[in-house]
Amino acid sequence: MGRKAFFTKDEIFKAADELALQGEDVAVRTLHAYLGGGSFSSVMKYLTLWKQERPVEDSNSAKVDMPVSMVNAFDAVWKSAMAQAFKELAGEREKAALAVQEADMRASEALAAIEELENANNEQAEKLDELTKKLEAVEQQLQKALSESSAVSAVNQELKDQEQKLQNKLERAAQERDTAIKEAAELKGRSDSLSSQNDKLLAKLSDREEKKVKG
Repeated sequence: MGRKAFFTKDEIFKAADELALQGEDVAVRTLHAYLGGGSFSSVMKYLTLWKQERPVEDSNSAKVDMPVSMVNAFDAVWKSAMAQAFKELAGEREKAALAVQEADMRASEALAAIEELENANNEQAEKLDELTKKLEAVEQQLQKALSESSAVSAVNQELKDQEQKLQNKLERAAQERDTAIKEAAELKGRSDSLSSQNDKLLAKLSDREEKKVKG
């Protein structure tokens, strides 16, 4: 049989019948192995029902003809033995009933514990699936954040490069400005010197004109 998580009552009954026909011991362990899986609690529950519903085979002993006297003697002994046996059987039945009751109680407790464990396992499996999905979502977000971070780093690097280029241009402009200021100062000095020389020449020319007029 293929491995399954759960089996129906009919499937478990059929498997138990097949094991019984093969002369195998029909127990939870052997039935679970024969099914190839399934819930232990379901196997135990339906196996109990199967044992309760399974007819008990009666074996008839062979009849032997005996003399009447022997039959009467045997009957008397049989009745005496049966009376004693019934007394002992009553006590044994009471003990057996208590033992069966205790066994049923323990089986019920074990079945409840198994069902509780299976439910807990199912809950843990669901939580594990949920955590796995959350982890995958977080990994996707992290991957997206890393991609965005790489893009931001590239943009930052480009901005830094542009900033460096502008800084270089500003430094060159400052150097050119300083050179222009220096050249302007030199030109102004030359202009002032020429203006002074021109004033001196004009003064000399003026003196000569005055001398000519007076002479």
